[in-house]
Amino acid sequence: SDLVASEYTVGVIFYGDIQYLPVENSTVFNVIKLPVQNETTINITSDIKPGENGTVDVSIPNATGNVSVIIDGKEIVVPLDENGTVNVPLDNLTAGEHSIVIVYPGDETHAPAHSASTFVVPEPAAPEANITVPKDVKPGDNATVDVSIPDATGNVSVIVDGKDTVVPLVNGSASIPLDNVSG
Repeated sequence: SDLVASEYTVGVIFYGDIQYLPVENSTVFNVIKLPVQNETTINITSDIKPGENGTVDVSIPNATGNVSVIIDGKEIVVPLDENGTVNVPLDNLTAGEHSIVIVYPGDETHAPAHSASTFVVPEPAAPEANITVPKDVKPGDNATVDVSIPDATGNVSVIVDGKDTVVPLVNGSASIPLDNVSG
């Protein structure tokens, strides 16, 4: 039958017959909620880099209702699909350790559950900066400092003899002219 988790009373009545008198008896039984703690799974997109998006996949087989997903203290309440699963987006993550807590309040047949985990978004690797300068520059010569940081964007600061020059990287490269070098 389709009994939900609860306490039930079952009663039996025998109305008697030629040989026996009528009798009545009852007892109580419980339909317990299914535990879900060991069935709850959390999968997080692997290889997430800082600033990228990923997902948290939550699975509580055959559970219904909503689940709270708490990422770094920020709660999102989302409905489970017909299989007891949900995918929650992780947007624009920063480098470092992140916490995730899943709270399921239960339903008619599943007990409440919670699960916690952490994951790490690694710090980005430092890019390799290549600097090319002429080997021998004579006083009065013009020279160029070339900087290459593959795939980098933004600005680069070049400091020559205490003088700081900031120039934009274009396609990961920048050139800084040194005019009339003194001796």
